[in-house]
Order: sequence, then C-alpha cells, then structure tokens
Amino acid sequence: MFSTSITIKTDELANAAKKLLARYTSGERNFSGENFQGIRLRSADLRGTNLSSVNLSFANLRGCNFRVANMTKANMNGSYLIDANMSNADLRGISITDANLSNADMWDADLSGANLSGSNLFRANLGMADFSNANFSNTVLTDASFNKTNVRNANFSNADLMDANLSDALNLTPEQVKAARNWEYAAYSKDFRKKLGLADPL
Repeated sequence: MFSTSITIKTDELANAAKKLLARYTSGERNFSGENFQGIRLRSADLRGTNLSSVNLSFANLRGCNFRVANMTKANMNGSYLIDANMSNADLRGISITDANLSNADMWDADLSGANLSGSNLFRANLGMADFSNANFSNTVLTDASFNKTNVRNANFSNADLMDANLSDALNLTPEQVKAARNWEYAAYSKDFRKKLGLADPL
C-alpha cells in the first residue's frame, strides 16, 4: 500500500510537470496563484512567466530558467534551485527558506523583502540585485558574489559569510556584517575593512 501510494504521487507530479510545460509551449504565460508543490521541472525554460503567488515549495527546479519572470510573493520554501537562472526576475516578497540555491544566478533581480532564511546560496551570483529588507538569517553565503548588490536593511544574522565577496556591496553596514558568522573571512573594500577594524589583507 505504501509503495503504491508513492508511485501514484510520483506519477501525479510527472503529469503536472508535463501539463505545465505543454501550457508554456502553447504560449500560456500566466500561472499566477497556482499550486505546483513538489513538482519536478529540471532545466525547464519558464522565461517571462507570471508565477506570482504560486506554490513551488519542495520542488525540483535545478537548472530552470526563470529569467525575467514575475515571482512576487511566491512560495519556494524547501525547493532545489541549484544552477537556476533567476536573473532580471521580479522576486519581491518571495519566500525561499531552507532551499538550495547553490550556483543560482540572481543577477539584477529584485528580491526586496525576500525571505531566504536557512537557504544555501553557495557561489550564488547576487550581483546588481536588490536585496533591501531581505532576510539572509542562517543562510550559507560562502563564495557568494554581491557585486553592486543593494543590501540596505538586510538581515545577515548567523549567516555564513566565509569567502563571500562584499567588496562592492551597496548600503552595507558593519552592524549587518558583524551579526553574521565568519565575517572576518569575507572580502570587503579597503575603507569598509577599516570600519570593521580589520587589517589590510596580505
């Protein structure tokens, strides 16, 4: 009985993925408010879609292309987003907690007010993005790039900043940085290092 129920659930998710991709291929772009929880869409091309307020929690979205998509207030908690392309996307107010965003590309995306608590952003490209008022608490930001990234009032409490590049981050304060872990091992501009009380790197 247990294995049968798992098979049925897997088949349902596979069918849901096929239907969604067929709708996209036919030209449909508005999926606002729909429930795609647990769906598997590896490497799918969903550029320019309206995914506002959708439920994509616990979904496998590895390598998916969400470029220029509207994903405002979407639920992507617990999702697998390794290598996903979310560049130039509207992600305001999105919830992506406890998700895997390793190597994800969020270049020039708007994530103001986003909740990324507990997520893994190892080597993520966050350049030119707006993370004002975003929640990075308990995230892994190792090797993440913040090139010209707006982090005004972002919460970095207990985030891991090991080897993160914050040299050109915008509106960053020492108080934000010192709320994180391993902040001493991140890259900063020379002037900002002085504000943190750090010696110049060798």
